[in-house]
Amino acid sequence: MTERPAPAGGWAVLFVDGGCVLCRRLSSLVVDADAAGRLRVAPLAGVTARRLLAPEDRTQGDWAVLVDGPRTLRAADAMVRTLELLGGRFGVLARVLGAAPHPVRDAAYRFVARRRRAWFGSVDSCPLPASDRRPHAVLD
Repeated sequence: MTERPAPAGGWAVLFVDGGCVLCRRLSSLVVDADAAGRLRVAPLAGVTARRLLAPEDRTQGDWAVLVDGPRTLRAADAMVRTLELLGGRFGVLARVLGAAPHPVRDAAYRFVARRRRAWFGSVDSCPLPASDRRPHAVLD
């Protein structure tokens, strides 16, 4: 976890691998499920990532990095915190996943992360989530 200034606007920013189809689907889910407007999504290779993330946070192979206030969370920690921010049934899932031992969560995350492109595919460009909330929830 890295401490850094919070993004303007007071919301958290979830950075994902823009070329990963699974990440794109998860981004769309986050945008659509975030009724409270607590989250924004952006590609790890985008302008916002270059502005808010340290180079090591953009290049260490993680497919999810969350800037939440002054904290930068990566991998499984980023996913659990994202679920917490979504609340409702996602908050329940966050509590279940958060109860798992950290090494188990990280191992499961790495297992999926290493295989995500083979299982779900990839795209050449970073298609942003399609949503009626997109203008407010998606950064580049």
